[in-house]
Amino acid sequence: MSQATKTRAAIFVLAAIIILAAIGVAASLRPQEQARAAGHPQVPAGSTCDSCKTAPLHTYQHAGEYANLACDRCHSTSSWTNVDYTHREAFLNESFHALIACARCHDSSGKVPDKACESCHLKRSPHPASVKNCSACHTAIAWSARKPIPQTHLSLLGGHLNLDCEACHTGFAGPTRPRGCVDCHGVHHGGLTKCEDCHDPARMWQPKEGFDHAAFFALKGTHADTQCAKCHPSGRFAGTPSTCVGCHGDKHGGLTDCSRCHSPERYSWQPSFDHAAKFRLEGAHAKTQCAKCHPSGRFAGTPSTCVGCHGDKHGGLTDCSRCHSPKRYSWQPSFDHAAKFPLTGKHAYLDCRKCHASGSFGAAPTVCVGCHGPQHGGLTECASCHTTAGFKPATFKHSSVFVLTGAHATLACSKCHPSNAYATAIGQPYVCSSCHALRHGPDYARCGVCHTTTAFVSVKSTVVHPEPIQLGDTHRAMRCNLCHPTLIFEDPTTPCVTCHATTVPHVGPSDCLRCHMPTTWDDIRFVHPSISAHVLEGPDPAASDCTLCHPGRDFTTYTCDACHAPGSVTFGFASRHTR
Repeated sequence: MSQATKTRAAIFVLAAIIILAAIGVAASLRPQEQARAAGHPQVPAGSTCDSCKTAPLHTYQHAGEYANLACDRCHSTSSWTNVDYTHREAFLNESFHALIACARCHDSSGKVPDKACESCHLKRSPHPASVKNCSACHTAIAWSARKPIPQTHLSLLGGHLNLDCEACHTGFAGPTRPRGCVDCHGVHHGGLTKCEDCHDPARMWQPKEGFDHAAFFALKGTHADTQCAKCHPSGRFAGTPSTCVGCHGDKHGGLTDCSRCHSPERYSWQPSFDHAAKFRLEGAHAKTQCAKCHPSGRFAGTPSTCVGCHGDKHGGLTDCSRCHSPKRYSWQPSFDHAAKFPLTGKHAYLDCRKCHASGSFGAAPTVCVGCHGPQHGGLTECASCHTTAGFKPATFKHSSVFVLTGAHATLACSKCHPSNAYATAIGQPYVCSSCHALRHGPDYARCGVCHTTTAFVSVKSTVVHPEPIQLGDTHRAMRCNLCHPTLIFEDPTTPCVTCHATTVPHVGPSDCLRCHMPTTWDDIRFVHPSISAHVLEGPDPAASDCTLCHPGRDFTTYTCDACHAPGSVTFGFASRHTR
């Protein structure tokens, strides 16, 4: 037991003796107080101490925060001086606090004192002035009766067991932060600070029981037989590498993942590498010396593709496996031409150099125009008309684009496709007016209404003359140019009198269509002007016989004498036919 521990034990025993003596004294006084209390008169219900005027002390009032407090809060009828008060703070009711006079803490100012220990005991404290939280370590029974060490405190086993507090808490100044091993013992093993990873205070500086090196680095094979100093020279543990290259460095041209090929369980760096995991050795590769691909033992950066060692061939081709296999020696090809371009028809008999000049396979075209170029004015889809059997005969069907009927079927191709330019054709888009123009004016662009592809002069028998003109059977059988000499139907038509001048049955108007329809002369559409007292429609003679008023069918004049006395009609009337 240390000297400090012995001193604390002695102080604790002395304090216990004093406390027990004080309690005994207090107990011996209580019978006398009860005796004095027996002479106190009975206090009426509802009365207060200050209502008794015969006792001057009863009217005393404390100052400050204790003024106007009821006397019985602290005093009793037993004795004014024997104050019986229980503090809310338990430590003020213990040990010497329960025996000392009230005035030691409560002065005449009436101010409630600070309940912190250092407010009374700071001058007697052996600690620096900055240490004020006494209750954190001490109890109210005695300074030497300290509280148990907190569970969060650093272990006090082993070498820490017999240490005084002052050994770590210099000058009784408590630590301002949690302490670790390095705060007292410093940093060791090249910079390690977490001593508890390997040491236990109960075992002094001996390593922990059951220390497992595998928690940091598993010791297997040659590592298990190696002296500690090989990896930890001068007892240095901080910064010890945990990777192969950390101790052995990178090898084979820069490789760092040693475990890919080696294992510490296999001595003398014997490899455990499966070459097929990186590159399968087959055919000629299986018989090739390692130095051919790994000169000077260099394995990092070794190519794993054919072109990496053999370079690109055939005009830039890099995927050698498409045609060659390492299982076939001397670069014998194993290529199926149909996988890239089927050789059919005349292609099957061509020399390879026709398409692959100078052994260049990388840029060989796979479409017709790649070798034959665009033809027929720019057409590139050769297969739509030709096959590999030959350019002739062509398989093109004109009807898939434009049906050739009538006169079109006998035309030479060059009429629409000069110089065999089939990409475009004269007359596109495929409407009659593209080749034949608008023969009858811009308002008559639908040639198929009247004509067929047989010939233009052959007009369909089903043609109906546009309204309002309706053709009778006689006119329908005649040629259009009799009335439309220019065949531009918007132009003025030939007057009727051009053909009918000798057969006009009346004298006067020559604008036949004003009164007659072209179906027949008798199909009249003329509406006579109204004449007073005459009915020009129905059974009235004047409505059916025009000669009554127009003798000799001369519609340029009229007379009323056929029905009226000559000279009896004096009003004038001019026929609408008068020119």
